[in-house]
Amino acid sequence: MHFHLIVLLFIVVHLFLVQSQESCRQYRACLECFEDPECGWCADNSLCVVGNSTGPAEGSCSWDYYNCPSTTSTTSTTTTTTSSPSNAQWDTVGSTLTVSNDGKTVTRTAASNSWDTAWINTTLCSKGVLNVTIEVTHYFNDPENIYNAVFGLVSQSCAESYTGTEVNELIGWTSNGGCGGYSYISEDGYKMSNSQVSSYGTTWIKAGELVRMIADLNAGTITFYVNSASQGIAFHNVPSDYYYAGVSIIAQTTSFTIVSSTCQVSSVHRK
Repeated sequence: MHFHLIVLLFIVVHLFLVQSQESCRQYRACLECFEDPECGWCADNSLCVVGNSTGPAEGSCSWDYYNCPSTTSTTSTTTTTTSSPSNAQWDTVGSTLTVSNDGKTVTRTAASNSWDTAWINTTLCSKGVLNVTIEVTHYFNDPENIYNAVFGLVSQSCAESYTGTEVNELIGWTSNGGCGGYSYISEDGYKMSNSQVSSYGTTWIKAGELVRMIADLNAGTITFYVNSASQGIAFHNVPSDYYYAGVSIIAQTTSFTIVSSTCQVSSVHRK
């Protein structure tokens, strides 16, 4: 009896999802897609599919739920992108970090007991959606370190207070003089804020892996993706401030490259 009920429930859910997908896919443009709260936009293939703020209901893709992925202007909606992949560059603190000539790749060049942080100084965001993707260029999993690198959100005042000489200059750390932020830890997939560490998602320690952060500063949420797979909302109730995306690195030879970085301020809202 229970088996038949389970099968029946599965069929009902499946039919509902199929009908919902058909409903979403009738929308041919991102702005039309956003008219339906059960739908979101897959930028990879320009499709409107069933999903919510955490990602699509089936599979994975480059997911947009609150803001359309490109600059669009109409009589009713305006999306403004304040920076683009072409001009995004790392700003660094400390002598152990170097940046490539084009400003896209940051590398830890020397060992020390302190964290050094780099942030994308051309993408300062205070409202809308900060959407940043980095690539793991090289990763050294140093067994002497608890954490080797983190990626996340750091306030402007915090980032610009770093000197590159203190062990507490780590995004997400507030103890012993650290100024905080929100971060996703590379080798164990944990998340960190206010010096509190908890389980979250998968690891990202292989060269070529893509890590994406979507910080919805209107909703106060931060979501991370690894190779287009959403890890779910990591943080809620992120306070209003001016924020950079940044990486903190302690493992020698580890490096990250900017793939894209935008701050989108839009009047598009869910009904």
